[in-house]
Amino acid sequence: MENKRKRYRQFERIMGIALLADAGLFVLFLIFAGMGSFWPKAIAAVLAVLLASCCLCYLYITKEIFKRRSLWMTVGAAAIILCIFASVLLNYPSGTAVDKPAETKPVETKPSETKTTTAATDEAHVHNYVETVTAPSCEEGGYSVFRCDCGDEYTDKQSEALGHDTQEEIQAASASAPGYTQHTCSRCGKKWQDTFTWLAETPTDFFDDAVFIGDSITLGLRNFNYQNNWLGDATILCQGSYSVAHAVNNTMYLSFRGEDMTPQKALAACGAQKVFILLGMNDIALHGVDKSLENWGILVDNIRGACPDIAIYIQSGTPIYTPGQKGSLNNERMDEYNGRLKTFAEENGCIYLDVATAMKDDTNGMAAEYTSDAYVHLTEAACRLWVEQLKNYVGQ
Repeated sequence: MENKRKRYRQFERIMGIALLADAGLFVLFLIFAGMGSFWPKAIAAVLAVLLASCCLCYLYITKEIFKRRSLWMTVGAAAIILCIFASVLLNYPSGTAVDKPAETKPVETKPSETKTTTAATDEAHVHNYVETVTAPSCEEGGYSVFRCDCGDEYTDKQSEALGHDTQEEIQAASASAPGYTQHTCSRCGKKWQDTFTWLAETPTDFFDDAVFIGDSITLGLRNFNYQNNWLGDATILCQGSYSVAHAVNNTMYLSFRGEDMTPQKALAACGAQKVFILLGMNDIALHGVDKSLENWGILVDNIRGACPDIAIYIQSGTPIYTPGQKGSLNNERMDEYNGRLKTFAEENGCIYLDVATAMKDDTNGMAAEYTSDAYVHLTEAACRLWVEQLKNYVGQ
């Protein structure tokens, strides 16, 4: 008998806690309903009904639901369910937070018109507009904004863009860079290039004994060549995040025929007569321009030590999409790097190829149609332009 009393007291304690929690949920339901918060109110209501229903089911399973000693539990759980349903049906309490005032659209008025305000007084307010003029530019139209000290404003006197007043200068193609037409606006100073031309196209078999070495940018070129075979039987060796520093410090390798190799070892194994290298994006960001050029000297010496007769083509670093520039990896630094890389190539008997200029837009960054990730990697159109440049002037 004593054990039964203990079990019942424990049962009574558990049910008491459950009903108190249920009552708390019901209070939250009333609060959220009064605030007009639909989803919190709905969640509190569902939880309260579920908990009360569980209490009634437990009373039924234990056969305590109709016993006099447990009647208060039954009544408490049932009352919470009934109160919630009654509140929902009667929409009580009804929240006012969701009652939004009707939206009104500002009435556009001219300087000669008057508008009656409804705030504070019914006195007529006469607008006193001040005109702010935005003159038209080459690319954007002009307009005037009229503002009153009461906060009302409107736009008028729109005019069309002026258009660029351009002067053209034609740059002839060379063996290491394309020709192009340089446009300069005499009004706003904007400059851009188009109508690129190259010298006579190089046959595809020129690349049959060539090896391309690079990072993830060259990986895009490799994928493009697999599909189009524009570079003949060229071997393309590349690794994501690869750099000149990796090449000379042997901290990352190129994979050739299933074996990890340094650039010079891979070139010797290929029997390459030409090597096209495009590296630097990962160097200038981490090591700066000076250290990058120092590492280039070591790399060229290593390659010539393994392949004395090989022709070394050093390709310029490609531009960065202007909105995607990050810290030290920016177009200003890339231009500095390319300028010094060109000088290095000329002083060390290498052939410098400018593949960057044709990919730029008028911001001096990568044109939007040439970037696949709004950063540095290339679209198929950019790879096609890259290959066209190679085929059009490397054999000269």
